[in-house]
Amino acid sequence: MSDLATDIMQWLEHSAAQKRNSKQLAYYDQLWQDLILEIQRIEGCEAPMDYEADFARMAQYSGPLYRVHHQFEPEHPFGIVESASFVSWTKQKKFAEYSWLEKGKEILFIEGKAEFPEIGIDLAGIKNWANKYEHPLAFNKCEAEQEVVFPLKLEHIVHMEIRLIA
Repeated sequence: MSDLATDIMQWLEHSAAQKRNSKQLAYYDQLWQDLILEIQRIEGCEAPMDYEADFARMAQYSGPLYRVHHQFEPEHPFGIVESASFVSWTKQKKFAEYSWLEKGKEILFIEGKAEFPEIGIDLAGIKNWANKYEHPLAFNKCEAEQEVVFPLKLEHIVHMEIRLIA
C-alpha cells in the first residue's frame, strides 16, 4: 500500500505545466493498467473479501470527466493531441476555483465520459478505501479536484469549448 500511495502522490504533485517523459508515462500507464486488471480480477471472484470488493468498487470510475488545456494544438483535431496514455481528469465540473488556473486566460474545457467496459482510476476513491482500512492517506490541496486518471482519446470526448477564466 505504501508504494501505491507514494506513486499516487508523485502523480498528483507533478506540475500541470510540464509533460511527463516517456519513462514516466510508461511507468504510470503500467501502474494504472495493473490496477484495472486487479479490479477486473476482483469483480470476477465469486466471493471476494470485503476489503477487495470495496477496493474494486471505490477505485474505479465511470461517468462524466472534465479536463482543461491551457495550450491548444491547432494542427490537431479539435486542438488536442490524442493519447493512449493515462492523463489527469476531474469529476468536478466547477473547476474554476482550482488555484492553478490563471485568471483572465483562455482555456480549452474538455468534457469526456468514461463508460464500461473502459473505466477510469478514481484517486479519491483509492484514498477513501485506504482510510477505511486504516491506511491513512491524504492528498491535501489536490483533494478538491477529485482526480481520475483516464486516457485522452477523441472517442471519449463529449463536448469542448474555449472559456475565459474569470
